[in-house]
Amino acid sequence: MADLNQYKTIEEFAGWLAAGLDRPTAKFLENILQGIHTSKSIKLANVARALGESSDLHATCNRLSRNLAKSGLAETIATRLLEQGAHRVKRHTRLIVHVYELAKPNARKMQYLQDSVQNQTLGEANYQVCEIYACNTGAAKYLPLLTTFWSRCAPGYISDSQEILTALRRVLDATNGRGVVLVDSRGMQTTTFDDVCKYLLTDNDRQFISNSVLEDRAFVYRQQRKTLAELIEICALPYAGRLYKVLPVDWETIDKRSYLDHYISSTPKKLFDWAIPMEFGSLRARYQGRPVIIIVLKTSHSTLGESKTTIITSYERLHTRKTILVPIHAYISINDVIAAHKTLRDSYNPADLQVSKYDRMQLLITLLHAVIFFETRSFKIKSPLSRLKPHEGDYHRDFLLPEDVERLRHLDSN
Repeated sequence: MADLNQYKTIEEFAGWLAAGLDRPTAKFLENILQGIHTSKSIKLANVARALGESSDLHATCNRLSRNLAKSGLAETIATRLLEQGAHRVKRHTRLIVHVYELAKPNARKMQYLQDSVQNQTLGEANYQVCEIYACNTGAAKYLPLLTTFWSRCAPGYISDSQEILTALRRVLDATNGRGVVLVDSRGMQTTTFDDVCKYLLTDNDRQFISNSVLEDRAFVYRQQRKTLAELIEICALPYAGRLYKVLPVDWETIDKRSYLDHYISSTPKKLFDWAIPMEFGSLRARYQGRPVIIIVLKTSHSTLGESKTTIITSYERLHTRKTILVPIHAYISINDVIAAHKTLRDSYNPADLQVSKYDRMQLLITLLHAVIFFETRSFKIKSPLSRLKPHEGDYHRDFLLPEDVERLRHLDSN
């Protein structure tokens, strides 16, 4: 694998990515990556303007648009980036699967956007994007491995499940099965998440962790069929602890039901480090004929309210407080990674996607993925906002730090 740290500029990185391609394709790749990176946009007019060519701006846009039709280029770029990133994935590295919608509500001419009568009736105008990135629990760095883009109106589309599983299989093939698959189900329909779970459970050696939207699905517990909702109610919560969550001082403005997932980006003096009591426990059940562990995490706070989170995992031997905290910590900290990636991705405003042809859109999204791949080498995730010990720094707090307690004891003794 190449040492990408030797490529300090986007031009050098593009040169590595374009190695072996024919000269016109390599030149186009170098130009458009430089333009996206410089303009912080995937809008072709902005990209063309950033290139600063002597030719007419309209002519530059047309040239870039024509080159976006190059067959197979998106596949080549995605494969090179995935192979480069996969060698950094170890057995316990999290492979975070995140799905979101790229909305284009005012678009009328973009291919396969509103071609179905159903979408026109529902008023939907969006494409689907699946991102898979690698990050070790507690690490300040992450790496985007693969980004795929599709339309539910495109020819050959079968289901979101098919698109997501194709991407996931591709990543696992590249890593030779290494990594813990961590599925963020919030952007998925229930049937899609169900299909992903079925796939993950086909291999006894595959490790995965996920939050759940399967409350009405049937599990087998002690030879009895029970829904997940029923299992949540009977799961004992013998362990206790504290979750430390950074939230805005003006916490009244946030949705109390989702404070575990809330992510903010303010200066420390405007943040509050809340100590949130939590209780947790687990039980073993079977789903789709395979053994799974169901973890129930209950948090309660006089100000922030009460919340229950359900985690499903293939992890074994979760018999102690310490072992159960491993998948809990892996799960609660993915919001920091997802939000960090969203911050970086949104700085390029992917909603500016304006090319009309479907294959050109897919290549442009892959090119954005390449630029973000380059950026993440120097991008750091902020101190985790959800953790199992107090945050360092100058935060408002609703609890005493150990050094505060020690200082009070010293004063009392005098």
